[in-house]
Amino acid sequence: MTTAYENWPFREGCPPDGPPHEGSSVAHAKTATQGAQTLVRGLSVISAVGAGRHSLATLSSHLSLNRSTVHRLASTLVELG
Repeated sequence: MTTAYENWPFREGCPPDGPPHEGSSVAHAKTATQGAQTLVRGLSVISAVGAGRHSLATLSSHLSLNRSTVHRLASTLVELG
């Protein structure tokens, strides 16, 4: 069974038995990728709400995300206005 880490495209220079250490360029690239994923997910929430999907259950189902993830994203968007 392969892990997501084994499929990580910037694996060079990482320890073979674990994730990249903090401060490495690989760790920075992974953080940037995670930030982009959060942005895409947040924009997807905005788009889905604009299309009339307003309940947490509907958003979660439509976006194929956990309800807790949708709640966190939606709460942040509401907080930011």
